[in-house]
Amino acid sequence: MENRKNYMLNYSKVKLLFLKDLLIQETDSEHGLTMKEIQTRIDHQYKTRPDRKTIIKDIDALEDYGGIEIQRPSGRRMDYRVLKGENDLDLMEIKLLIDTVQASRFLSQKQSDALVRKLEHLCSKYEKKKLYHKVIVPNRAKSTNRQILYVMDDLKRGWRKSNLPSYMIRILVQSVQAYMRKEYALTISALVTLWEGIIQEKANDDSYRVSNKTRDNLKKLIEENKLDCIFSSFCDEFILYQCRAPEEVKGDVPRRHAIAHCWYDKYPNRKVALNAIIFTDFLLKLEPLDQTNKLMK
Repeated sequence: MENRKNYMLNYSKVKLLFLKDLLIQETDSEHGLTMKEIQTRIDHQYKTRPDRKTIIKDIDALEDYGGIEIQRPSGRRMDYRVLKGENDLDLMEIKLLIDTVQASRFLSQKQSDALVRKLEHLCSKYEKKKLYHKVIVPNRAKSTNRQILYVMDDLKRGWRKSNLPSYMIRILVQSVQAYMRKEYALTISALVTLWEGIIQEKANDDSYRVSNKTRDNLKKLIEENKLDCIFSSFCDEFILYQCRAPEEVKGDVPRRHAIAHCWYDKYPNRKVALNAIIFTDFLLKLEPLDQTNKLMK
C-alpha cells in the first residue's frame, strides 16, 4: 500500500509532462490513443491508474497551458490525437531540415547527429518511420573542420560593426548566407559587382570606371598598404586579368569580367565562391589612399 502511495505521489508531480510526451510521441493526425491505452501506459510506468475524469482534466490543462492541440474522440473514432498547430513544423518541413543538416559539409558528423536527434523529438513514432525512409543518406561526406563556420560568423560580425553603408552590409551578409546554402553563383554574382566601386572609393577616384584604371588603383592601394607584390600579381593573374571570350576564362577563380558577362561552362564551385568572399574582405580591409599623396602624384 505504501509503495502504491509513493507511485501515485511521483505520478502527480509529473503527470502533465508525462501525458504531453506520451501524446506527442505516440499520436499524430493519423494515429491516436484510446482512454484505456493512456491509462495502461500510465499504469505500466507509475503503477497507478488514474480515472477517466482525471485524465480528461489533465488533457484540458495541456490544451489551455501546454500549447498543444488535442483532438478528442468523435463519432466512431474513440481516441485522442495531437494535431499540428500553425507554429509547429509539419513532417515535410522536418524532412527538409534533416536532409539539409545531413547534406551539409560544414557540420561534423557529431554535430549533424546531435541536430537530427533534436529534430526527431518533434515527430511521433509513426512519423519517424516515414522520416528515415526518405531522408537518410549513407556515407555522406562530412567536413570535420568547424573553422569555416566560425570564420564566416567572424566576417559577418566584422562587416556589421564597420562603417559600411547598410545596403552593402546586407549584400555582403546575404552573399555569405548563399555560400552556406551552396548557392555559389549567387555569392559571386553579388560580390563581383562591388569590387570596382570599393577599389575606386578606396583610391579616392571619382572618374569613370574602366578596367585598366581599376587595376592601377588596386596596385596603388596594395603599395600604400605596404603589402607584398604577390597580391598585385594574384589580382592581375586571377581576378582582373584580360578576358574577352568564354574560352579565356580561368577555372576556380572569380574573374570579374567573365562573371559580369555570365561566361560559365559549368556551375561555379565552392572554391570560386570562397575566393570571392575572401577577396571582397581583403578589399574592404585595405586602408584608402591618402588624399594629399594622391594630389601630389
